[in-house]
Amino acid sequence: MIPEIGPHDRRDDGVLGDGVPLPNTPTGSTGVYDVADGDMTGLTETLRRRPKLRVVVIGPLLLVVLYWYGARLAPLTAQFDNKDFSHLWLGGRMVVSGHAEDLYNPETQELVYRRSNPAGESPRVWTEHFREVGCFYYPPPMAWFYALTAWLPLATASVANAYLNILLVLALSWWLSRGALNRPPWSAVCLAFLASPPFFENLALGQNAVLTTAVITAGWALCNKQRDFAAGVILGLLTCKPQWLLAVGWIPLAHRRWRILAGMLVAATALNLATMAAMGPGPFVSFASRLIELSNMYREPGYVLALQYSGLSVFRKWLGLGAWADWLGWGTAVLLAGVTWSVTRGSWRPGSMEFRRLWACSLLVSLWINPHLFQYELLMMVPILVALVSDWEGLTRREKAVAAGLFIFGYVALPWDHFWRFGRLLPVPNVAMLASWTFLVWLLSRHRSTYSTANAGPLDAVIR
Repeated sequence: MIPEIGPHDRRDDGVLGDGVPLPNTPTGSTGVYDVADGDMTGLTETLRRRPKLRVVVIGPLLLVVLYWYGARLAPLTAQFDNKDFSHLWLGGRMVVSGHAEDLYNPETQELVYRRSNPAGESPRVWTEHFREVGCFYYPPPMAWFYALTAWLPLATASVANAYLNILLVLALSWWLSRGALNRPPWSAVCLAFLASPPFFENLALGQNAVLTTAVITAGWALCNKQRDFAAGVILGLLTCKPQWLLAVGWIPLAHRRWRILAGMLVAATALNLATMAAMGPGPFVSFASRLIELSNMYREPGYVLALQYSGLSVFRKWLGLGAWADWLGWGTAVLLAGVTWSVTRGSWRPGSMEFRRLWACSLLVSLWINPHLFQYELLMMVPILVALVSDWEGLTRREKAVAAGLFIFGYVALPWDHFWRFGRLLPVPNVAMLASWTFLVWLLSRHRSTYSTANAGPLDAVIR
């Protein structure tokens, strides 16, 4: 009588149960495969077992990058008064100066800026476009958030924002390594973030992609610890950036994680009510009245489509602005989400290898969905790429080569696109997204077939 493979039977030599070889197990693999949770030691285990690699290579590189950002680039942001941070700071300044009621009034925005500027000049970014729509486009809770540093002069607040972003990267690297992924070394994850081109652009422009990535990563980590409601509360903070709330919200909805959705609803409601209590209903009424105008900003002449990398932007680059481009952009987003759901059904098993790949694959779709995905928002690619290689020993030799190639491609995609004159015809970051998504879909499909074979019993596995 041939015994069936139990849900927790494991071997260290690439076989399951009573000697049945695990399909696609790489020769000489030392990884341990668990039928129940799909977990397998990998590249992260190699790094943990080689402390000299972390001390001699990763550690010094991390210190060099931190020194360069902290001592060189961060102080320079004081001179970037025409960059994106001036918009965000002005939103907070409107609150601390007592003009929250006129948060979205262009004339009041210019007045507040001129009073805050020692020279009494208008913002250097103040073109005719901003005189019509203003320069703060976020919901009122985001102005409340930036009010925490807006009491400082613009130059000082800009430097403080840069240092806060660096500290936040250190924190989110910890959440990612200890909560969401297969415990890769914190120093390696931190270096992966700091060395990414989108982080450089985020810091130079004073944008908030680090905050967005931290919120999503924290939600991912809490889901991995089976704390769905808490994860929803964290993800509900994305109400400050509604485009990301739309892009990420489909993940718990597709997998019917009602506690996550409930947490998101509670957090979004509480945050908006607290902001309304502090600022009054006026800013919300103004934001709602201008929401359509703000959502159609991409039609403005000054809108830089070349720096957009959403699915919508791809077709707008090819077909121009119009209904056809929008239909195709949203249609491909639905298609990608549908395929992702089909290969991840039943894979919501926190702590497993397939759960990590589920989130990585789903977040690639979220990047495609986000209608206003600028270059600095590509920072979200970092945890996806780290997840791609974190379960190294679960890959065959060819798959390892593909994973390594995609990891490198994901890092060079943005600078490549900046210097490549054919970026409008073939946006390189979008190619990297779709290539990584295709590879993850393949891995998830392969794992589903392997898991079915393993649970069928040794005799069925041999027959198949």
